[in-house]
Amino acid sequence: MDWSFFTPQVSLKRSILASGQESTARNSAVKALEHDDDASVASDLSTNTYHVGLKQDLLSDFSSIQTPGSFASFGALARQPPTGLFVEGVGDIAMPLGEAQARQLMAKARQAPYGKGSDTIVDTAVRNTWELDAEHFTFRDPAWPGYVRALCARVAQDLGINTTIRAEIYKMLVYERGAMFKVHTDTEKIPSMFGTLVICLPSAHQGGEVVLKHCGEKKIFKTSDATQSYACWYSDVSHEVLPVTSGYRWVLIYNLALDVAEARPSAGLQRSETRALRHTLGRWLAESEASRRRKCIYHVLDHD
Repeated sequence: MDWSFFTPQVSLKRSILASGQESTARNSAVKALEHDDDASVASDLSTNTYHVGLKQDLLSDFSSIQTPGSFASFGALARQPPTGLFVEGVGDIAMPLGEAQARQLMAKARQAPYGKGSDTIVDTAVRNTWELDAEHFTFRDPAWPGYVRALCARVAQDLGINTTIRAEIYKMLVYERGAMFKVHTDTEKIPSMFGTLVICLPSAHQGGEVVLKHCGEKKIFKTSDATQSYACWYSDVSHEVLPVTSGYRWVLIYNLALDVAEARPSAGLQRSETRALRHTLGRWLAESEASRRRKCIYHVLDHD
């Protein structure tokens, strides 16, 4: 399995801040904050005055950050999922997926549509993949529900959610050569839905990387062999599936939802928790180098 991070996201609570080589021009500070809303940026940079002082403001900003997770996450699964997967009209599915059964699945499936405004349309120039609704396949291995529950606990930790979540099966997708899905965000499909879980089942293929972006940060989920893995992300994260170049990318799609009546988490809420810190750093970057009392900033953090 090959995992690629083109622009790694590092949690602010696990990093060391260092600077001193940044441009001192005011527009550098604005550029650093370009993914905040314009009104808040303009308000914060209207004065270079700190609330208390640079050091005190930074300490206060760090202490206010409570979200430990990421907007998206992925990882390898240690063993073959105990699915006992059975598909109507095809039968028991062997793993890893072979050529003959891949073609049988596609013959049973339909071309996947996508939402455009209030319409649901099929356009293979935007989305080109085959889908099976959940009512057409079952998991006969009794260990499967427990497997998914355990994975949900891992996903909740990855995304920084401190309450119980559940995953509801939605679709099975098969991507053949040339299949892809252009940039989009996921729509709410069930009550309390906040994200998506993808379980990539064993099927040899090349290509089909998932590119996830949020507020200028990018992650790439890449699978290119016959092992299994998972990926998860918040619904407000834009993402695309790059074209498969060979083989078959075979995945299960789950809708993620909260098990309790709470405010739904989102990547945007995570981003808002770091706004004060980013704006304090913006003020510091807006100062001329000659006027800075500190030429660099560092903050020692505890290991968790």
